[in-house]
Amino acid sequence: MNRVIDEGILPSVLFCVDEGRRYARLGAALASFYFEEENVLMAGARKKIISELVLRLTQRTDWPLLIALSVKLPRTIDWRISMSHIYCNVLPFIENSIVRIHDIDSAESLVICDAEILSGTPIFKGTRVPTEMVLASVDKGIDMPRIRAAYPFVTDDHIKAARTYAAIHPRKGRPVRLSESHPDLKPISHGVIRRARVRA
Repeated sequence: MNRVIDEGILPSVLFCVDEGRRYARLGAALASFYFEEENVLMAGARKKIISELVLRLTQRTDWPLLIALSVKLPRTIDWRISMSHIYCNVLPFIENSIVRIHDIDSAESLVICDAEILSGTPIFKGTRVPTEMVLASVDKGIDMPRIRAAYPFVTDDHIKAARTYAAIHPRKGRPVRLSESHPDLKPISHGVIRRARVRA
């Protein structure tokens, strides 16, 4: 976030620094383009593409809706930029961001965090069931029929929402261990390497 603003990656119309640093959903999509294409295009070219595209979009009457990505993308928008020897289509990054936004909105509608309930532990909306408890059961391999027997309201959407919520609202505290964040990775060795003693 700080890099996006401090390095001038996004035009100022896409972010606000009044109440903490934050940027519009369209800005998030364009930031994704900027960082994912760093091995393909030079930084100056990526910034130029973003600037050209934003200039084009701000001239549209539906700009306030586009900046929030709150409408279905009009087919009349040309997300392609051509300049000198560079041709780029930003639409795939916008579409990926819209899918992610939908997932986040769904998570925010199914999971809440209220300081008055369980000291702010994330819970499923309308219940006092911590999302972490259900996710832990899923991660231990407990099948959905058993989970639903304990928590009848839980659906696949609740599980997906809980994972998305955990990803966008990481809990404060000790750093997550590698084994927790990537359970599929296995250590090659648990051995300890010691230096040989040098005899005098």
